Amino acid sequence: EEEEEKVATKADEIEEAEEETKDPEDEETKTSVEDETQNPDEEETQNPEDENQKQYEEEEEEEEEEEETLNHPVEDEEDNVEGQSDEEENPLPDFVPNQGRLGIPPYNPIPPHNPNRPPDAGHNRARTKNKSMDRFSPAMMDERQRYMKQRQGMGKFLRKDGTKDRRGVPVERSTIEQTTKAMRQYTPGTSEYSHRQKAFMDRVQSANRKNRKEFTPTQLKKEALPFKKDVRKPSLAKKAVEHIPVFKRMVKMSDEEQLILDASLSLTVALETGVSMGLDDLKSRTAMRRWLDLLSVSLPPEWGIHRMIDRLRNRFMYATKSKENFREIIKTHSLARNGWSPSCQGRANKNVPTGFSCGMWKLLHVVTIGVAEQRGGKNLVESGMMAPSTKTFSPMEAADTIRDFIDNFFTCRPCRENFVQNYDECENNRRCDRLSDNIESATVPDWKELPLWLWEVHNEVSVRLVKERAALSFERKGVRKMVRVKDEVKAIWPNVDSCILCFNDDGTWNEGEVFRFLERSYWPDSEIDPKHDRLLTFEDDNSSRFGLLWILTMFIVWLVYWAIGKQSSSIQTSVLAARRLVSQGAGVSLGVSKKARTA
Repeated sequence: EEEEEKVATKADEIEEAEEETKDPEDEETKTSVEDETQNPDEEETQNPEDENQKQYEEEEEEEEEEEETLNHPVEDEEDNVEGQSDEEENPLPDFVPNQGRLGIPPYNPIPPHNPNRPPDAGHNRARTKNKSMDRFSPAMMDERQRYMKQRQGMGKFLRKDGTKDRRGVPVERSTIEQTTKAMRQYTPGTSEYSHRQKAFMDRVQSANRKNRKEFTPTQLKKEALPFKKDVRKPSLAKKAVEHIPVFKRMVKMSDEEQLILDASLSLTVALETGVSMGLDDLKSRTAMRRWLDLLSVSLPPEWGIHRMIDRLRNRFMYATKSKENFREIIKTHSLARNGWSPSCQGRANKNVPTGFSCGMWKLLHVVTIGVAEQRGGKNLVESGMMAPSTKTFSPMEAADTIRDFIDNFFTCRPCRENFVQNYDECENNRRCDRLSDNIESATVPDWKELPLWLWEVHNEVSVRLVKERAALSFERKGVRKMVRVKDEVKAIWPNVDSCILCFNDDGTWNEGEVFRFLERSYWPDSEIDPKHDRLLTFEDDNSSRFGLLWILTMFIVWLVYWAIGKQSSSIQTSVLAARRLVSQGAGVSLGVSKKARTA
């Protein structure tokens, strides 16, 4: 039996070898002849199958050609590989499990605006380059000397010296390599972070006792915070007393409240008007998606505008189906105020933007400072406030995202073209040398370079506007106005009076102090002080009602006092008249003469 099986297997092998050696064309001709002889009516049914097979083979060839073109090596192959690895580690944000349902376009792993970026981009490379702002160093040195002269002699009693503390000790300047206190408060694992978390939870528990609610630390997620920092709608009582000198300071908007209002209102206007430019193509949809993801990890987590941002992110497919859907979501999260704060209105300085432009610059500064404070979102992920799949941003990716949003959704055409043109020039403001593209190896100075880069861009725009206004006045009035360096220095911010520590003795900028100044101006959320957190409102918190009731009571008291004071002169006149009547008799009032009364 074994020998028979061996013989059978050998015969099978021989038959298979003969079939392999046969010409396939002869077999096709034989099978076609047999098919025609057996059933000639099947010819019509076999031709479509042959055509489908040919189409399938052609499509496979085309796909292979496309893959070859996509896999074709580029000039900067190493950088592309690095970009792909960075994106593969964190390819999509926290709502990616619904990617197929939401229809969200994938991220482009290759940064589109940095084809020639150096691999070692960062602070160490940029500090050896020439700084465009240093051309104002001689003028700034003169301004600094003027500042110091004004504070000599009796001037030290009239003007505060920013170079010294209250005890008269010179203030130690910060360097760009140092980590600020606010950065440590947002970095998990530091003592400042633990202290801030404890103070924050104490504030939450205090509100729980007031509102009789239960809130555990495990619920501290950005998407599920039971509180928010938002601008409240002005009540009738506030409107009534905001012009009274005694109560004006009590109802005045704080700096943080003005910042939240201006940035949130300009963001809302930019989204609502920018959608009119279209969300149909992949480029604009990707730009919008990146912009929303950047806002989610860069704005302070307590800001109330996050509810609108998260709503747009979680319903991205529905929102981008039409302009009406997008605007519908925005309107459901409308702000309590519909006008910018006094800091963005009615300025006497024409070099400072007002309204929308002022709020938009504030928003961009908050975003860049937030990227540095949160390390592109890594602090939020490590602290557990956001999911591990959250999209994080390197300094270069954050700058690219800002550029793409302005290019696709900024309705001011001259503003858009000037910003994009300036951005795409790699050497402008040392962008490609100073902004790191590696989120894992980025150091503290690398994160600080992003807000410092935007600060330089903002100052360059202000200087350019001074020159454009001078040229415009010549066209209208025919009088040529020479733009001096002094005029350009007036447009630069901060100036010597607002931040003397931002300037070195030779007039150059101290970047460490400039970052601290930007941090104090655009990131006031580092301290938790119950005395100054009137913006921190909880759900069903009625504390604001008592404050308004107190203001209304004081207003009524003032109104009564004012009415009594106004009537005091008439009351005194009446009292004097009554005394005269009593002393002289009632006949005086009847017009009877003294002789008649005596008779």
